[in-house]
Amino acid sequence: MGDVISKSEFVDLLESGGDLPDCEFDGHHGDEEYEFEIHHVEQFHADDERDESEWDHPEDIEHFRKHEENWREEHSNDPWKNIPEKFRRVKVE
Repeated sequence: MGDVISKSEFVDLLESGGDLPDCEFDGHHGDEEYEFEIHHVEQFHADDERDESEWDHPEDIEHFRKHEENWREEHSNDPWKNIPEKFRRVKVE
């Protein structure tokens, strides 16, 4: 088991402006979409009125790249897309 900290150490960390490391789990608010909304959109785009020219942060680019990738996967005509490769008899390129 990892290191253990006391409640007072944790409170001291937060009160001093410290932050916990990102362990790449779903966030404390919910899924990835909601975390992006809470922690990025509200901080950097709350007053943008959805002007696309302002959505150029690296986080924005990565977020919308993932949306594009998901859309392409969902709209793919690949008949094998829902069959895990380990169950296929032939490897499809």
